[in-house]
Amino acid sequence: MSEGLGYVARDGGEWVGGEEERPCSLYAKMVRVMGRMERLPRRGYNAYFNYDFVTDADVLDAVRCAMAEEGLALFSTMVDVRQSEGKTVVWFEFTFVDDESGETRSVSWVGESLDKQDKGVAKAATAALKSVLLKTFLISTGDEVELDVERLEEKKPVPKEGKAKHWIASEGVRKKFWAWTSQDLGLSDDEVHEALGVESVYEWPGTKREAMEKILAWVAGQIAAQGEARSAKKDIEDLFGPQEEA
Repeated sequence: MSEGLGYVARDGGEWVGGEEERPCSLYAKMVRVMGRMERLPRRGYNAYFNYDFVTDADVLDAVRCAMAEEGLALFSTMVDVRQSEGKTVVWFEFTFVDDESGETRSVSWVGESLDKQDKGVAKAATAALKSVLLKTFLISTGDEVELDVERLEEKKPVPKEGKAKHWIASEGVRKKFWAWTSQDLGLSDDEVHEALGVESVYEWPGTKREAMEKILAWVAGQIAAQGEARSAKKDIEDLFGPQEEA
């Protein structure tokens, strides 16, 4: 190998080449990124739990530009996913890469979300990415204690007209409710959310009885719509005969 050309061995070997050509290390670049970070404002607001938070967009915007200027990239690998009782937990491996030296640094991280539907994994991924960037680069958000998923799950919403915590928070009630919608009504979780007009049952402002009545009304509407479609099809066939198959 000629003088001045070098590399960082991927098996942990030392730099080979001219000392004057040695690139800045991955860690030195990460330190510089850390030094550029300032306290981020909490511009997001969770009305249900009544707290302000730093949005993932603000975190990504702050870190992405600083990392790009240093020639750093970040890759994520999903290692494991577990879902139970309305919660999604995802294990990730995040790898920081220096485009100049080829050095890498991997860290394991966990993301959680109170959602086991199709958006559960995406929400957990967002939470994990946001958290690993905040902690790696020591970014302050002004919080004395970082709010985590467990605290949010246990925290009661702001009292409204003397109402207690949401009825779906009770494990026994939750199991019976989902058994009724899936086994008795044959509805998917997405259909239940569509019927209630929410992304999560926790967002439903009414009682359990009101939710059940709303769902039954939605089911009745779906049945009526299907009946009208079948009736219209029959009228067309009476006028023009059955449709010929292609």
